[in-house]
Amino acid sequence: MTDNTEDQTDPIVFPRTETERLILRHIETDEIPFLLEHYGKDEINKELGYDNLTRMEEAEEYLEKYFRQRSGAFRTVIELRSTGELVGTIGLHLHDLRDRRAEMGYDLNPDHWGEGIMTEAAVEIVRFGFKVMGLHRIEATADEANARSLRLLERLGFVLEGTSRDKHFYLDHHHNERFYGLLKQDFEDAGYRL
Repeated sequence: MTDNTEDQTDPIVFPRTETERLILRHIETDEIPFLLEHYGKDEINKELGYDNLTRMEEAEEYLEKYFRQRSGAFRTVIELRSTGELVGTIGLHLHDLRDRRAEMGYDLNPDHWGEGIMTEAAVEIVRFGFKVMGLHRIEATADEANARSLRLLERLGFVLEGTSRDKHFYLDHHHNERFYGLLKQDFEDAGYRL
């Protein structure tokens, strides 16, 4: 049986992309301190279910694991055009070539929650997934208690497909995770153009 997930022969190149307020781009090696600070925040990791980064070596490992351009996946930083501040990350991973699907992951500095930044970034990532990667389906998960993330997904047209009970254990208890799916038509029905 052939594993079509993250096929090693087909690297994905996400180009530097500018929106009205944002720049989505690959992270530079000299920006590793951003990863250490960003993923050292309780508010971010409690939603992701990861331990906080505390050492530069851990941030370097994050860069290699999640942010280096590689086959089947990409992750970009979100930069504010007005100030150059790095405020979050977003990308697609778990790319399945046969089924033409991938999973979207994202996070944002809590200082910028509620500003519409993630919606602006996610629209570009979803468009790229459908138009350039030829995806049929994009998936996403969110902690059931993360109301902002749930609203983001629903705003983009994602459809709730189920809940995994007690899926992740962090902050001394288990958390339910909601599972969403988005088809190209769902995205267009939500009012977005490809």
